[in-house]
Amino acid sequence: MWFLKTWRVNFFILAREVKKYRAKTKKILRHFIP
Repeated sequence: MWFLKTWRVNFFILAREVKKYRAKTKKILRHFIP
């Protein structure tokens, strides 16, 4: 079941990237919208 493991790892990495991206967009939105 190695493919399942890699899929879970990829999902974890993707979720982390999405969190980072959302934090960045929130900062930008806060900067533009008072």
